[in-house]
Amino acid sequence: CMPGGGSGSPLARATARLWLGSVEAAGLDWLEGRSVPASQLIEVLSHALIASMAAAAAIDPSIELPELPADVEAPLGGTGGSEGKAAIVRDLREGPASPG
Repeated sequence: CMPGGGSGSPLARATARLWLGSVEAAGLDWLEGRSVPASQLIEVLSHALIASMAAAAAIDPSIELPELPADVEAPLGGTGGSEGKAAIVRDLREGPASPG
């Protein structure tokens, strides 16, 4: 389960906290210089959350990831939906599959 309400995986909670720390650091850096467009920073941080939680789920199978929306590209390539989610976790556990 995703962290919330004091329940769920301790690893998922720790992963969420590490992502929140990166959001804070990136936001403060952006406010100081605005050297990248906000939309790009938001996209990177969104992909970082997906990738971080997928990495945690690859270690702790009790972490249940929600399906990626079909229009969201998986951070490691591929597509959204359950197929994209499964590919991310598989790649983290086994390494990326060889191209076709």
